[in-house]
Amino acid sequence: MTSILNQCGQLAQEAHCGLLEWQVAAQGYQLLIATSDEDPEREAVSIAQLAARQVDGLIVMPCGREPERYVPWTERLPFVFIDRHVPGSGIPSVVTDAKASVVGLLGPVLAEGVKELVLFGGTPGLSPSRERLDGYRQALSEGGLVEQEGWVTERDFRLETGYALMQEWYQRHGRYPQALFTTALILLEGALAFIREQHQMRDGPQYLLTFDDHPLLDCLPVPIDAIDQDCRALVSTSLELVLALMHGDSLPERDLRVPAKLNQRRLAV
Repeated sequence: MTSILNQCGQLAQEAHCGLLEWQVAAQGYQLLIATSDEDPEREAVSIAQLAARQVDGLIVMPCGREPERYVPWTERLPFVFIDRHVPGSGIPSVVTDAKASVVGLLGPVLAEGVKELVLFGGTPGLSPSRERLDGYRQALSEGGLVEQEGWVTERDFRLETGYALMQEWYQRHGRYPQALFTTALILLEGALAFIREQHQMRDGPQYLLTFDDHPLLDCLPVPIDAIDQDCRALVSTSLELVLALMHGDSLPERDLRVPAKLNQRRLAV
């Protein structure tokens, strides 16, 4: 059995790797892991090579957006998406309920009267980017705040991108945004690296919020509210789906949403 992830240096994907390895072994299978590094062509080569090795099934975190990249492979072997999905593909998927989670995370901050809430996002068009942006915009609407030009910037899911986006914002405005929401922990890491480098964390956004969580955030001098994905449920459910396909079973549901928890550190201070 094989899993193709994007960047195993990212927290959630590292968790997926470890949990998949353990759970696949418990089912009597060997796990092969390949990384695409957010490169659709590299991903396509990996899928082709693994299919040629006649693996029993594939669990893929897709970095492409076109159904035609993936649909032909479903005729050759069981194929399931984890963490992301590709609309129109019909391929079973297991993802976090991102939109609802983001609305729940940002709502309390907006209720406090925040007047500026900036979003640093990942690759535009990917399902996590779309759904997290949709949640952000719904939260703004429910909070009675109108999105202003320049509040949303999307690029990719890399640490250096978070640094660059924070640097560009600060250079453009001569200050930090009142509130900052990053759609991935790795983007927050980059933004914090800039703040630490420039101001030793003595200045920065009044409110910091992010998608994904880590215990080390408890150790920072500023409270950071975060969405804590249920990686165990994502992995176990995707494995259940691919095993069902391997056994020829029909799937009562093909697109599953897993609730996330909110870690609102700011309210605990």
